[in-house]
Amino acid sequence: MKSSPSFCSQYSFIKYIEQQNSGVSAARNRGVEEAVGKYLLFVDSDDLLEKIDMPKFKKLIEDDIDLIIFGMKFVYLADGTVVKEEIKSFEEHLKINQRDFIEKFEALFHSNYLSSYCNKLVKKDLFISNGIKFDVELTNYEDLSAVLQTLCFANTIAILSEPYYIYLIDYYNDRTYDRINIIDDVVKNTDLIAKFFLEYERMIMQKYNVTVPGLKNIVLGIYFDLLFCKLTTTSYSKIRFLCKSFVDDFYINECIGELQNQCRRNKLLYSFMKKEKIFLIKLLVLYAKTRNYISISKKK
Repeated sequence: MKSSPSFCSQYSFIKYIEQQNSGVSAARNRGVEEAVGKYLLFVDSDDLLEKIDMPKFKKLIEDDIDLIIFGMKFVYLADGTVVKEEIKSFEEHLKINQRDFIEKFEALFHSNYLSSYCNKLVKKDLFISNGIKFDVELTNYEDLSAVLQTLCFANTIAILSEPYYIYLIDYYNDRTYDRINIIDDVVKNTDLIAKFFLEYERMIMQKYNVTVPGLKNIVLGIYFDLLFCKLTTTSYSKIRFLCKSFVDDFYINECIGELQNQCRRNKLLYSFMKKEKIFLIKLLVLYAKTRNYISISKKK
């Protein structure tokens, strides 16, 4: 550990820690260990925070809320210029318990309230007491796995609509594809995420004797989205392996009953994979990729 030449010299409560680069999950796990405050907030180095309504947060902290979640603003940049802004926000302000949160789960997921840990203020003790960790094996959705672990133990949750977190994105360079393409077995890697969804639902079933509406449909959609990214660069010879991995996977089969609720692309992809129609799979991927390229080109 060594002192930062700027902020640490100005503010005694700031601690600067340096460690060998082992990825964002390892860095956050170390940050949790070193933090001394009651609550944790994660901010990535290339993002920003809007001015936060501190009296509102102070009141929630005084109410001893376990988890506070707020909206996000996505700012798309091209050569340093803002070309698009998108706000992901939940329309309601809520202060709810774990049982009531179940009914909001699907809507909050689609409003981007669960995928990131950067739009959350969470009790540090919730992490420490329950052994919550960011999974160092994941290169994608590592935040989501930690969020799902947290939801298993958070008894009180506040939902705010304000987009306090600003996520900066290179508009013409989606890094998601790069991260997924370095994963050798994308299905088994996604299992690491799926297991936390199903563990959360099992906990809910045991405590409240209800399932989580839309949860398995969300899980199935994540598999399809990540697999589709992988297929854009997968060689013809390796697609057969992907087909078998996908169709035989335990977690996918746990959720496949939701196939009727998936989009047409995903239904077609599953049909082609089950029959190992390699040429049709490549054709479908090429068609979707071309449509996406045309859509982006029109916005340039």
